[in-house]
Order: sequence, then structure tokens, then C-alpha cells
Amino acid sequence: DPNRLLEIQGIIPVDLDPDKRILFPDGQGEGGNRPRFHVPLSARDEARMAAAVADAAGITQALGRTRAGCAPTWMPFGFAHMTGTTRMGAAEDGESVTDYKGRVWGFDNLRLASNGLIPTPMAVNPTLTGVALAIWIADGLMAG
Repeated sequence: DPNRLLEIQGIIPVDLDPDKRILFPDGQGEGGNRPRFHVPLSARDEARMAAAVADAAGITQALGRTRAGCAPTWMPFGFAHMTGTTRMGAAEDGESVTDYKGRVWGFDNLRLASNGLIPTPMAVNPTLTGVALAIWIADGLMAG
């Protein structure tokens, strides 16, 4: 049927980098209080993105045609699932923010439970991993 539409999506991992972060403005200026994503892409990130777009174009060609205005592309950050922004780690080494129980280094009573804890690049939707981390951390709170 020429009127059918198929959407192809891919999740592409990006390199972890301490300069990739979410910025929370002070409410002044354009955008008000909305968070902004600052995610500079490395050359390796750019190469992965270009390869993913090329793969999607090849799949699209194999399946049929591309609807006008719907050529394969990747979405700018702000729509992506951010991971690694508050990485967990085994030691307070300047690379991680929390231990494996979500405890923020240097604080006894502050824990994090989010996708930001995931310490490695991922090529999947991280929602279930984030939920599992939240349950793990909550269980740790309950255990004392």
C-alpha cells in the first residue's frame, strides 16, 4: 500500500565526556528556567551518527521510498535519553559523582537515582535500566 508509513528509529551511543551536561539557567534571558543540553559531539560521535543515518537511508531505499521531508536524520540533543551525567563509580576519582549505591561522594545523606548514573555509553532506551537503578538505590535506603 503506497499510503503506509514506516518509521525507523535507532539509538546511538555517544562518548562520555565531563563537558556533556544539562545546564539549569537562573531564569534570566531567553528560555527562562528551561534546562538546556550541552552535548558537544566528538569526532567518533559524529562518525557514529553519520553511519546510522547512512544505514537508515539504505534500509529506507530497500523498503521503498522516502516521504518528502522525512529523509533519515538524527534528532538534536534535548530529545535524547541522557546518561552518564552523574556517573556512578567504584571510587571518588573525579570521574564519578556517586558510589554504586547512589551515594554522592562527600555526603552521607544525599543519593541520586536516575539515568545519569549509568556510567557507560548505551545504544538502547535506558528507561528500564534507570528504573532498576532507582529500585536498587531505594532498597539500599530501606536496608539502612
